[in-house]
Amino acid sequence: MKKFYLYSIGTGLQNLVLVHGYGFDSKIWFYLIKKLKKYFKIYVLDLPGFGKNYFFPVLKFDQLIELISIYMPPKAIWIGWSLGGIIVNKLALIYPERILSVINVSSTPYFLEEKNWPGIKFSQLLKLSSLLKENYKFCVKDFFQQQIYINKKNINLIYLKKLEKIMLSSLIPSKLALKEGLNVLCSIDLRKKMIEFKVPLLRIYGSLDTMVPKKISNIVDSLCSQSKSIIIEKAAHAPFLTHLQYFCKIIMLFQKSLN
Repeated sequence: MKKFYLYSIGTGLQNLVLVHGYGFDSKIWFYLIKKLKKYFKIYVLDLPGFGKNYFFPVLKFDQLIELISIYMPPKAIWIGWSLGGIIVNKLALIYPERILSVINVSSTPYFLEEKNWPGIKFSQLLKLSSLLKENYKFCVKDFFQQQIYINKKNINLIYLKKLEKIMLSSLIPSKLALKEGLNVLCSIDLRKKMIEFKVPLLRIYGSLDTMVPKKISNIVDSLCSQSKSIIIEKAAHAPFLTHLQYFCKIIMLFQKSLN
């Protein structure tokens, strides 16, 4: 089997692992890494079928969890964005003794909308997946345009445009990886498991997020009472892009609270 690619960067003593979301690879963390590499040793991975692991065989969810567990650095803080949040939560549920803490960014124990459960409609997820497969570059451009539109008064256009170019230079995710990612978003349900969470958990939401609505925050508070939540105002599904300074401050304060 092809070797799974993972790299580390940074001079800090605290291990930090970044797990990207659906449709993007690890380059999405470019500016976050630049900000945090002085304070952490950052481990960055691409999921199978994405980025540097484009040619790595795409795995089912449980197989993926088993694969990542092989590469887990000791006592790390794990940050999972969107779909990545499901992945890091599952790892924490299985291997709590190997994880220091978890940070979910714009994520949820279950993504689909149901009665009394805010989420995204299945038809919207299916449409997103189809668009990513058919015209990936359009989707990337549209994603960044949405971030600019939502935050046009405060956003740093130069760095966001640069990151858009970086993302457009990435390999287009494999169609099989997009299909399996859609399966995860539609089928993995950790709601009943959240009460078993044993490691510190911080959940960060954007007030304008339509994929993971902010009102899910209070519901997950009740499922996982030992966790904490923060809603970033005027942020959407990628607060670490549009509110980078504030986002980094949240991470640093959370890390200090663990000591």
